[in-house]
Amino acid sequence: MFKKDPIVKPFSNVKNSERRKLIKCIIDDYGLSEELLDADFTSKYLFPKVVQHAVFLSGTSNVRGNIYLDGETEKPIWFDTRDSKMLIPTVYTLWKSPYLLPIVYTHMGVVDRLVNGSNLMVRGCMTPFDERLRKGTLVAVSTIESPNIMVAVGYCQMDLCKISEITQDIGGVAVMILHCYKDRLYQLDKRIQPDPLPLSKDIELPTNLGLLEQRLREEKSDVADEIADLRVSTDDLNLDVQSADLNEPNPVSEEVEEQLITNDNDDDDADADADADADDDNNNDYSVSVQDVDDFFVRSVLYSITQDKLDLPMSSSIFMSAHVLKNLPPVNSNQANVKKTSWKKTSKFLKAIEKLQLVKLKGKGDDVTIISVADKSNERVASFEPYRIRKQRNTQTAKDDEKSGRPVSVTQFYKPKSPARQFFNKLDKEYDRYYREHELKVLVSEYIRKFGLALQRDPKLIRLDDTLKLMGVKGIREVSSPTERSKIFATIMGHGANFQRYYTIARAKEEGESEEKLRKGSPPNICVLIEQVRGRKKVMTRITGLEKYYIEPEELASVLKVRCSGSATINEIQSSGLAEVSVQGSHERVVQEILVKQYGLKSSWIDVTDKMKGQRRGRR
Repeated sequence: MFKKDPIVKPFSNVKNSERRKLIKCIIDDYGLSEELLDADFTSKYLFPKVVQHAVFLSGTSNVRGNIYLDGETEKPIWFDTRDSKMLIPTVYTLWKSPYLLPIVYTHMGVVDRLVNGSNLMVRGCMTPFDERLRKGTLVAVSTIESPNIMVAVGYCQMDLCKISEITQDIGGVAVMILHCYKDRLYQLDKRIQPDPLPLSKDIELPTNLGLLEQRLREEKSDVADEIADLRVSTDDLNLDVQSADLNEPNPVSEEVEEQLITNDNDDDDADADADADADDDNNNDYSVSVQDVDDFFVRSVLYSITQDKLDLPMSSSIFMSAHVLKNLPPVNSNQANVKKTSWKKTSKFLKAIEKLQLVKLKGKGDDVTIISVADKSNERVASFEPYRIRKQRNTQTAKDDEKSGRPVSVTQFYKPKSPARQFFNKLDKEYDRYYREHELKVLVSEYIRKFGLALQRDPKLIRLDDTLKLMGVKGIREVSSPTERSKIFATIMGHGANFQRYYTIARAKEEGESEEKLRKGSPPNICVLIEQVRGRKKVMTRITGLEKYYIEPEELASVLKVRCSGSATINEIQSSGLAEVSVQGSHERVVQEILVKQYGLKSSWIDVTDKMKGQRRGRR
């Protein structure tokens, strides 16, 4: 990204309020403990007190973003782009805080190629790989000669964590480099001499975040012990003063002493009566302690792991609503909810059960996914015994839904390609993400409105600019003439060079979850073939391609057997190994009606081929 000098606008100081927001984002994005990081640590290692900010335009890839400089040294410390979802540290920051990113190790000889603008190939990497090194993860690059000195930052291009040994048949780009030691960002200010690579002994902090947190806890514990010792010495001094005061006589009349004793006896009787009343009230309206509520939620997680069928990976919201909250003991929901726990928030609760090794999470903040759960090798899971849970409502409704078939939902996504980059840059929208069709339609309307492309004499006609022409939109008569507003969106979407199509197919399961996976291309078709069996006069309707839509062949065959009043069989296609459902007779309309109404498919996803039409026409 910084092979050539970026175009940088003038720098300005970052306000304190904006600085606090950026620090909060860094702590959240990089999974740091806010409790352990004080202001001195943050300003020294992460974000200085005086920071300058400027907007830049990359000289090679035409990418916009922000650069943040240390106000004292004028060295770049952080940067981001429109497509990045977090601030990215420079090597200057990683030398101070090498624990921020998972590390990919290489040889020192490979660094020269990275400096010249090359990406890091998998052949140049060293095993073993960190388990966090998955495709799309922001990583740092270091050398085995100096493992705590980072030389580059980039995005992981493959699941390196799945590679245990680099063999001859493994190749490709391992890390796409964004910023490297000695690139144009590193030497942003030509007036300042860039720093050489530091020595390993100059790096103060460890590369492991866990070791850093342990060190910070020990330092805080030492400080707390010193404060406690100081308080003890102060208390001893106060006790000496008080004992000196007690040695002096303080005469009290006998009448006053008798009155005090009488009042004390009265107060004791009143307290006893109050305690008795409180016991009666507690019998009628009991309260649950925070510790009990915490125990309820942990047991509910164990119940979900052992008794429910979990379709992983699963979003945290589904895990909580469909499993944890559902499997709580039969306690009043006003007394047993997340806010009544010691964690107060769902995100903190999930992190707590992850520390108990009951689940494994992926993601940060509130956007967390449960990717795996503990098995019976975990002592808590092995010793768990089920209990009575809350009664679930709408049981009959759920049974009716199961009888009617669980619907399939297909969602199409579009990822922009290079010809559409200028369109998104002008709208200041994120380029590297997946959009739905209705979102793109809104963006096209916003683009026409923002740049005033509608003709005043006829708003239905749109004046074309270079960006729309680049996306394949042509005028009515010629390229430079206006075009109809209603045809612009269809032309942009129909031009294959603008977007890469993706789709997901999800089907609700019996437990209330869904299966969903992002695939490239357009949704596949279910093939319905109507033909006559060779050598016989029997007509058969054959249906294939059901597995892609999570439709069980046995389930569809049982439905067709009743609706078509004929035999239905299931055969395996030898070439593909997929199932083929066959029903006797010509049942095009019945099959389409079942797939559309009962399973939620669109008729455009069903490809019908009727080989009997010509034969019927010939018999007439």
